[in-house]
Amino acid sequence: MNRLFYMDELNKTLLVTGLISLLLRFLFPKVAWLYYALLIVAVACLIFFVIRMVYASNTDKRARENRTFAAAFAGIKNFFTGRNKNGHKRAKVVNTSKDSGGGTPKKNKRTLAQRWNERKSHRYLVCPQCHQKLRVPRGKGKIKVTCTMCKNQFIAKS
Repeated sequence: MNRLFYMDELNKTLLVTGLISLLLRFLFPKVAWLYYALLIVAVACLIFFVIRMVYASNTDKRARENRTFAAAFAGIKNFFTGRNKNGHKRAKVVNTSKDSGGGTPKKNKRTLAQRWNERKSHRYLVCPQCHQKLRVPRGKGKIKVTCTMCKNQFIAKS
């Protein structure tokens, strides 16, 4: 399949990165090293973008490059979209402690501002097995926490 233009995720990322670097360059005209570093990044991204667009006749090779790019940056994308490392949406968290006698599922949709306001009353832990974020009350000592994603139980200090 021979196309004149081949626009995939890698090309979109190169184009956006190049244009943002060009715009950021104008914010720091007096910092010489940053000004030239942003210029080099912008020119490199835009040249690579144009090369991939013009020489898109080998779509199998472009698709392979795009898959490699997507695999490399899947972790960054999952972080910003609220997914765990397996790509599943982080939905439910159960906090289990000796004092509470169990827990109820809670949505893990806390904003950074809410977490900041709760920093004195709650602590956030990460499951060592599936890396799910868990919220537990502070000041309970050592508690047994059960992760709802993988059902892993571990002891943590609250």
